[in-house]
Amino acid sequence: MSGKRVTVGGTEYGIDNTAVDTVVDQVKSAMENGAVATLPLLDAAGRPVTVYLNGKVAATVVVDLDGDPRPSEIC
Repeated sequence: MSGKRVTVGGTEYGIDNTAVDTVVDQVKSAMENGAVATLPLLDAAGRPVTVYLNGKVAATVVVDLDGDPRPSEIC
């Protein structure tokens, strides 16, 4: 899985580097407008999947763009 991730409802998905801007824009729009977004993501095995995010019912969505290393990632 890529370093960029989205967590929806406790399930973590990867974001392909070519889809980062699209995914971020769609998540933001869905959460702000209560709309449904179609997200091109990656499952735990790195296979492409489509996740439908209902911004009207989702309490939180975490987008991790892998900007800074976490303490557990520092060698």
